[in-house]
Amino acid sequence: MSFFKNLGIKGKLAIVLMVAGILPALAIDVALIQKKEVIEKGFVTNLREQAVGMGDIIDRNLFERYGDVQAFGYNTAAHDSANWRNPVAGNPLVTAMNNYTRAYGLYPLMLLLDLDGNVLATNTIDAKGNAVETDFLYKENFSDNLWFSSARDGKFSQGRNGFTGTYIGNPERNKLVAQIYGDDGYVIPFAAPVNNTQGETVGVWVNFAEMKLVEDIIGTARQQIIDAGIQEPDLMIIDSTGTVLVDYDPAGMNEDGTLKHDWENLLVKNFVDMKLEPALEAVKGEKGIWKGYSPDSGQEDIFAYAHMNGAYDYTGLGWSVIMSVDPKDALHAVNALEHDMLWIQLGIT
Repeated sequence: MSFFKNLGIKGKLAIVLMVAGILPALAIDVALIQKKEVIEKGFVTNLREQAVGMGDIIDRNLFERYGDVQAFGYNTAAHDSANWRNPVAGNPLVTAMNNYTRAYGLYPLMLLLDLDGNVLATNTIDAKGNAVETDFLYKENFSDNLWFSSARDGKFSQGRNGFTGTYIGNPERNKLVAQIYGDDGYVIPFAAPVNNTQGETVGVWVNFAEMKLVEDIIGTARQQIIDAGIQEPDLMIIDSTGTVLVDYDPAGMNEDGTLKHDWENLLVKNFVDMKLEPALEAVKGEKGIWKGYSPDSGQEDIFAYAHMNGAYDYTGLGWSVIMSVDPKDALHAVNALEHDMLWIQLGIT
């Protein structure tokens, strides 16, 4: 205190001005720390909810596909044996299948099979109405397929409150779809028994849905995240065991705008086996945020993950959404705030 008393007017004035500049800067530092924590918490919470939202949209879509295959089998044209194994123009059953193919745009291949797995009918056009070669399918037998035996024997993918009647198979590379369309045949089979008006089971109807219906949902969500300022979000879907079903990498797009599939990754890579914490938690039914080293990217990332719990009475397939972003990219708002506050402090001091 005696030091301050012994100072001249100029010295005292200098100290007062210095303190007057430091105190607001310190106040700004405190406010910045508090604001940064709020922004970071809000940001990562938003990432988690985006993962939840993606899963919800996918499950609602799959819920609708669950019902489609049963509805198609109610068509009485499928019950009439005169329409079976008769792929001619004007066949009411083939006409109905073609109408479903064009109207829904999701099913490149649908089949009606007898109880031994032999083909009774199939679509003969694609979603755009172009003719496709499917006559060779009448020589095929599908009795060895799990989706067929499960649907025939009433072993369905069950839901809540009596929601039943359809078996959903695992995503697969279907060689017949690939042969017909010249692509990799990545589809999900939805199968259900067909009962006639007397309640007798006469066959099994299967719709092979394009995996594109899931990929397009992920692609739309990814663009929304980019529009919000995140440059390189990595979005994936894993199954109940941790195996990668979708890895949305826009760097690998086909000329028609569809996602190019990396078969060294899809249906092969398993994040549970790799001990990736978000995957370990997600397959247990959890949702959340995790920051740490990713053995997949080889760097520290921020992850959002969410187990998919189904929609309505459909309980889902045990899939999960996994999203990873670069921490520097993810927290760009926080970094921008720090930058702005630094210049304010420099201006004050």
